[in-house]
Amino acid sequence: MPLSTLSVYWADLAAEHRSEADLARLPVPVRPYRTAQSRQLSMLSKWLLHYALHHHPPHPDEPLVSLRYHVNGKPYLSDSRYAFSLSHSGQLAACVIAPRRAVGIDIQKRVRLRPGVEGLFLSMAERELMTGEDVLALWSQKEAAYKALGHELDARLTDFQFDHIQQLRCRDVIIRLIPLLIQPNYIGYVAYEASDTNDHVTVQLESL
Repeated sequence: MPLSTLSVYWADLAAEHRSEADLARLPVPVRPYRTAQSRQLSMLSKWLLHYALHHHPPHPDEPLVSLRYHVNGKPYLSDSRYAFSLSHSGQLAACVIAPRRAVGIDIQKRVRLRPGVEGLFLSMAERELMTGEDVLALWSQKEAAYKALGHELDARLTDFQFDHIQQLRCRDVIIRLIPLLIQPNYIGYVAYEASDTNDHVTVQLESL
């Protein structure tokens, strides 16, 4: 089976060529944010989506006009054939886009996790299977998988179960994870629905 490619874009909030005014001009719904930085990062992730849609035809003049949110908060485009997912952490924002394929993305700035936190999102069987694995990486993988298919499967984060390294299942659906090498103190993953055990994709990563 030929490999397909997922397009991933990421950006640093500190980049000098983007001003807050540039981000504020995006035609997107206004949503509440806890901090000014959270608002800026959220807008930056939407700016990445805006850029991505303009580089994946067919592209309308204002592609974000159709941006909507499901009741669980997942964003979607009401008139586009593209699926996408957004994430931000620390100073970085990221976006993945793909035609006709469920995708999710999660990035995390490296932080020290409190002992035992893995018990909140990993079953005992998963903890035994994933012994020695990076706990933050496992969290990021589950987050990406949930973003990809949580709404469609009406599933919770804990319904996504690891059955292999960088692979989860939820209700007989296979979700694969691809690691993202962005910056040294960050980790990230893209999740995608695999049609079968031989369905593998690559990632094209672009910094803006």
